[in-house]
Amino acid sequence: LVLIKDIKLKNWDLVQKNIMTFEKKVPQYNKINYYKGLAAFNQKNYSEAISQFENFFSKQDQRIIYDPSDVADMIRAYTDSIYEQGQTDKFLKVSEAILNDTNSFGTGNAYIQNVRERIAYLGIEITAGKKKENFMVFEKKIADFKKNNPKSIYSGRVSYLLGQSMINNQKFKEGREIFTNLMNDKETSEYIKELAKSELSLMNLKEKTL
Repeated sequence: LVLIKDIKLKNWDLVQKNIMTFEKKVPQYNKINYYKGLAAFNQKNYSEAISQFENFFSKQDQRIIYDPSDVADMIRAYTDSIYEQGQTDKFLKVSEAILNDTNSFGTGNAYIQNVRERIAYLGIEITAGKKKENFMVFEKKIADFKKNNPKSIYSGRVSYLLGQSMINNQKFKEGREIFTNLMNDKETSEYIKELAKSELSLMNLKEKTL
């Protein structure tokens, strides 16, 4: 209980000390790896966080974390650590597994749904940045994202990335329509509108319509 309290208070020095004490008393208790992972992540030691969370996952033979918020903390820390380390291929594999595994878990918990939304969005960003992007897979990722997160703060950015993908795949009419809709959408941020305007300008220049 003291350890949990210090984690909530973000007293990471005390957390480290209490983890060591706890580990001596109960050396085989797998949840120690979970606590170590959280502590490492919050101190920006991302490689250590990945290692400790994977220790936890590999030794987990039954669920010992039931609270959706605790699960959300864990998957956010684990996936963010992978992302911060630039392990993009691993992030895509892990994020897909996590999104599938938590599809029906904590559906009434706003925090875990926000974490799922962020993971899905980062997956889209990574996929968009790959040179050999599979357009059909990418389009489905975006369709699924919009279906599951209709009011997402990332909606404008996701639509912009889809527009870029359309252009890259020679679907100029569809791409132009997406960029035009972003320009006319009152909910779209000014930053995204500027990006869409630049894309439309570039398209017009290439088509020599000016």
